[in-house]
Amino acid sequence: MSEGSKEQSGSGHGATGRAVGRNARRVIVTVTEDVEKALPTLEGAGLHVERTLTAIHMVVGVVDEDHREALMSLPGVAVEDDTEVSIPPGEVPEPPR
Repeated sequence: MSEGSKEQSGSGHGATGRAVGRNARRVIVTVTEDVEKALPTLEGAGLHVERTLTAIHMVVGVVDEDHREALMSLPGVAVEDDTEVSIPPGEVPEPPR
């Protein structure tokens, strides 16, 4: 694990004890303030934190659609859906000379 990131394992519940439901989505949350200070507020808005990336002010977690608006309405917070990116196997191009 790199410096500035902290892995948190999840039990299916955020700090509020709310279960993560079937309509939950994985999101990437960017905050303008210190991540550690923002965590209680994010969790209180319904985010189940999976991973914190403190060096780049990001948190990866899961939020029920019912709580997404509350999370997005927090000041200094941007919420994006986490999308999977895959690169198909193939030949690696030669670097320019």
